[in-house]
Amino acid sequence: EFEHNTLVGYKNRSYTHGESAFIADKIAGELTEMDIHHKDFVSLFVPRSELFLLTSMGVLAMGGAYVPIETTYPDERIILMLTDSNSKAVIVSDKSEQKMLRIITENDLNDDGYFITVNGKKNLSIDKYNISVLSR
Repeated sequence: EFEHNTLVGYKNRSYTHGESAFIADKIAGELTEMDIHHKDFVSLFVPRSELFLLTSMGVLAMGGAYVPIETTYPDERIILMLTDSNSKAVIVSDKSEQKMLRIITENDLNDDGYFITVNGKKNLSIDKYNISVLSR
């Protein structure tokens, strides 16, 4: 009934309920394929925008719990949040990906976790964004 109504808008982009559900389902599907389970923690390292809402919906759709990590936090705080939460994946945007890769590499956090990159330049097309999964 509300599929074509706008759910969220940010700057010059808006998403209907249907588009938002499609994106959330794609993210949930990627997380499930990565063997992330109900109640696992997934960190969101995306700027405060429509991306934050859409990625959090994807994590919640698969039954996970999201850990919001502000992209402006100092490295030490980000490392603490990643290790304390024992996040099984980190969702990053094209604007935050390089910072997270640097933090993970420089601090030897390369365990069996994964990245999902949400931006406009990667492989798996979902509406206005694309998703790719990178080992970390």
